[in-house]
Amino acid sequence: LVSIHVDTKGDLHSVMESYDKANIVKMKVSGNLNDVDLLDIYYEMPALRYLDMSDVNIDVLPAQCFEKSEVTSIVLPNTVKTLSQSCFSSSKISGNLVIPASVETIEPSAFYNCQALETVVFGSGSLLKTIGDKSFEGCASLKSVVIPAVCENIGNSAFKDCKSLTDVDFEQGSRLKAIGGGESRNWRDGAFYDCVALKSITIPASCETI
Repeated sequence: LVSIHVDTKGDLHSVMESYDKANIVKMKVSGNLNDVDLLDIYYEMPALRYLDMSDVNIDVLPAQCFEKSEVTSIVLPNTVKTLSQSCFSSSKISGNLVIPASVETIEPSAFYNCQALETVVFGSGSLLKTIGDKSFEGCASLKSVVIPAVCENIGNSAFKDCKSLTDVDFEQGSRLKAIGGGESRNWRDGAFYDCVALKSITIPASCETI
């Protein structure tokens, strides 16, 4: 496990000048990162499979920052508030994923087509308000999810084609207001469309729109 600390945003490249970045498989990085640093990880570390960013100070993971990444295990920053559009779309993340309590918004297609992802766990005291359109669409191995109590909106196709999904639960005291869906241009956009393994779901009393 390679451990790296970056004091100043944008300095990851210079901090790692003496490392054989192309052959790093496991890395823990801490400190302050920005978009440029994440691009460096994405393009300069093709062998990377485990990435721990729990001690990174960053509010937003940029759009497409790990799209189609070969990383199979990732620990997200404990400070992140927004997981931007397609940030992990079609990546190789597998097994269990913990989304920190700090996350307020999961933007559209954030985890679209992450076919090896099996479990999503939201940190205790989660601040999540919105699960965006297509956030987990096509996560064919996803088996269960517990929606945080403060979550108000589940977007169109949010869990569409999650064919292994058997359990969808809502935390006690759920404030859910809307579950997206409908049809457009012959596309069926239901939040749980084609979840063929899902046998039952209890919609919170707070929900106003389906």
